[in-house]
Amino acid sequence: MFVFSDGGDLSYSGAKYGYAARPVLYLDSSVYVVDGSGTMSDPYIIGM
Repeated sequence: MFVFSDGGDLSYSGAKYGYAARPVLYLDSSVYVVDGSGTMSDPYIIGM
């Protein structure tokens, strides 16, 4: 995971201290889950 510092820099090292930023994805209502459970080993497969 990556973190943002107070100065706006993006860093990987701070993640070990529990500070992290995760990407967010907004999808419209035409997107649907085709398969998968959403885990790392079984990610979602989406369709439109």
